[in-house]
Order: sequence, then C-alpha cells, then structure tokens
Amino acid sequence: MGKLHIISHDHMIFTNRQQAADCLADLLLAYRGGDTIVVGISRGGVILADHIAEKLGADMDVAVCQKIHLKGYQGPVVGAVAEDADMVLNPETLSRFQPSRTELEQQMFLASVYMRIQRDRYRDIRPPAPLQGRTVILVDDGMTTGITMTAALRYIQARQPTRVVVAVPLGPEDRVGRLSEFCDELLCYSVPVAFSDIADYYRQFPVVNDARVLAALKRHFDCDLLEGTSVREDDGDTAPWVNRM
Repeated sequence: MGKLHIISHDHMIFTNRQQAADCLADLLLAYRGGDTIVVGISRGGVILADHIAEKLGADMDVAVCQKIHLKGYQGPVVGAVAEDADMVLNPETLSRFQPSRTELEQQMFLASVYMRIQRDRYRDIRPPAPLQGRTVILVDDGMTTGITMTAALRYIQARQPTRVVVAVPLGPEDRVGRLSEFCDELLCYSVPVAFSDIADYYRQFPVVNDARVLAALKRHFDCDLLEGTSVREDDGDTAPWVNRM
C-alpha cells in the first residue's frame, strides 16, 4: 500500500480548477524539476496538470480516458477505457444496474470510439511522453467512483515509471483509500464526510473543451508556441464525448 495523505475532512469549496491545482502544487514541491512529469486525466485533469507542472518546473502530458456510461452520457458510470484501449469495469455499479449484455457492449464500443477520436486529436499535437524510469504525478479534478483513475493508473504503470503519485483535490475516503494500494503515494486535499457530486465542491466548474486541452499540450510540448500563457477556464463545448465527473 502506498503512502496516503489526506489534508482535510472538511467540506471544502474550491474557487475553480486553478485554485485546486495551486493547493495540490504546494504539497508536491518535493517533486520539483528532475525527471518529474505531471499527467492530467482528460479533460478536467489537464487544467490542473498545466498549473501544477508550471509550478514544479516539470514536463506535462495527458492520459486520455473515456468513461463508459449506461443509458446515455449522463447515465451511471460502469467503467472506463484508457488510450491504449484497456478497459476497466466497475463490478459494484454493474451489479446495481444490471445492464443487458447488448447494452453494455454497445456503450463499451461507443466509449472506445470517442476515446480514439480524442486520443488522435491530442496526440497529433503531443505524442505520448516517455514515462519509463520517471516520477509521474497523475492528476484529476476530483474522484467519485475511482474507475477513471484506475484505468489511467493502469495505462501509466504499463509504461514502467519509477514512481507514481496520484494527486486529486477531493474524493470519498473509501475510494481514495482503496486506490492508494495501487500507487506509491496518493495525495487528496479534501475527503468530505458526506461526499456528493464533484461539481458541488467548485464555485466555477465549466466543461473543459478540446481547445483548452490542446493549448496546454502545445504550451508544454513546445514552449515557443504559447510562451507566457496558461490555460484558463471559460465556457466549453458540449461534444458528446465530454466526461463530467
């Protein structure tokens, strides 16, 4: 089991993703520079990764993950697929909702299609960064079931990093504790006693669109393109493959 760091059990409200990133970055200063790379889970996690990487003077990349929903894009999340096509299913959610095999296979197929669209778009700008032998800080803007983070962790660990640190602003304590078993260190700023939807813990929680993800990737892959700028939150698009936590 990896080291688990929980800062607060209070019901904290973050102003936006940038403030959440600042809170995490202050706790990750030991990983400044060196071979550290900050990887944000698409799409919201990229906003945090952008700011954390800047503060740490570290490289940045994206982990493309697509949730598998039942009954449309706002339905319950039963799994996730990573950019290497590895799928992770949530047995608890499957047991609760008991989808038919046909429905589950259809939603798995759709998630794979949307993942490939997103992956190809991002990787055209930023090829996957080498992770072997490096310290990877895996970031998202929050965690509910932990299934997306699990898929991202498997994708990262398959690339043989030396150390994997998971950092999230908030999540339910049981899921956070469970995930800490699969990484070297897990840092969660807030684990509210009565956890609700991630958006409830942000004053501003806009949808993150592809343009903002691409800007962050360009900025860190080729600093000359967007020197002196950073990705800011504004109104996003509502493409069908957008995953809101």
